Amino acid sequence: MPIKRKRVLPSWFPQWIQRRVEMDSYALFEFIEETSASLGRGVRVLDAGAGECQYRDLFSDVRYVGVDLAVGEPEWDYRCLDAFSDVTALPFAAQTFDAVLCFQVLEHLPEPLQALCEFRRVMSPGGRLFLSTPQSWHQHQKPHDYFRYTSFGLRYLMQKAGLALMNTTCLIS
Repeated sequence: MPIKRKRVLPSWFPQWIQRRVEMDSYALFEFIEETSASLGRGVRVLDAGAGECQYRDLFSDVRYVGVDLAVGEPEWDYRCLDAFSDVTALPFAAQTFDAVLCFQVLEHLPEPLQALCEFRRVMSPGGRLFLSTPQSWHQHQKPHDYFRYTSFGLRYLMQKAGLALMNTTCLIS
């Protein structure tokens, strides 16, 4: 099922034009779709910083849990969340999840290393973290917008959290 994309251009523009104008959005959505396709049926998945759980439908074959602090946009509907929590102090036992999703969230955390350590704690052995974060983007969800990351900064944080990099895809946005 395709994700509802926030569009800059009207939907009647040909997709090849939309892809060139909205490069970062399309790359992100393709990454999320590839992530959902890579997970086995029934695995336990935590969507950390899920917001309105806009990706839940893509992960319908897994045991999906959406968690967020619910301080993003005031007009967002957070009723779909399974838990309200700061991702730096998750209310789950160690090794609960086979995978953790964290899409465009890390920049909103004043202590991103603490969140990565929590993700490691709640992942089962061999678990996978699917992470995306902007390298350049306008300020948003103010005042909860703290950082922008380079691939080197992300690698550093991952190493400090004790997470091994298996595969990296660097998208510039």
